[in-house]
Amino acid sequence: MLQKIKELSAKDLEMLISFINVPVGDNLMDTLTKLIDLKIYKYEDLLNLALENKKLNVLIDVNEVYDDLMFEAYNVYYHLKETLTDAHKEYPNIDGLTMMFEFIPFYENLLSISKFEKPKTRTIQKMFFENLLAENIEIENYEECSIIKKTINQI
Repeated sequence: MLQKIKELSAKDLEMLISFINVPVGDNLMDTLTKLIDLKIYKYEDLLNLALENKKLNVLIDVNEVYDDLMFEAYNVYYHLKETLTDAHKEYPNIDGLTMMFEFIPFYENLLSISKFEKPKTRTIQKMFFENLLAENIEIENYEECSIIKKTINQI
C-alpha cells in the first residue's frame, strides 16, 4: 500500500540529499572525480538540518519537498544502477562504492512505498514498477506480478 511520506529520519534524508548532489559522470571513476570537485549543493539547508540531527535520529518534515527530492534523485539512481553492475569487481576497495550500492535499494524502497502527488514523480514510480513487473514475469513469479499490478493501478 502506497502512502504519503511526510517525514524522513535525518539519516535517510542525508543519504537522499547526498545522492541528489552526486554529479553523473561518463563512468564510475569520472563520477567519483566530479564528486570530489563538487562545491555547490542542492538543498544545502535541509542537508545541514539532517547532519545536525543525525545522531538524535530525529524525523524531519519533508512534506513540501519529498516529490522533488525523489524526482531529482532518479537520474543519479538510474545512472548508478547501470554503472555499478560490474564495478564492485573492478574496484573492490573504494569506500564510496559501498555507499553507492546501499543507495540503490534505499531509493528503490522509497519508490515502492511512497505515494506521490506530482505527475513527473508518479511517472518515474510507474516505470520502476513496470520494469519490476517485467522482471517478475520473466522469472514466472506470478504471485508477485499480481501484487505489482495492483500497485501500478494505485499510482
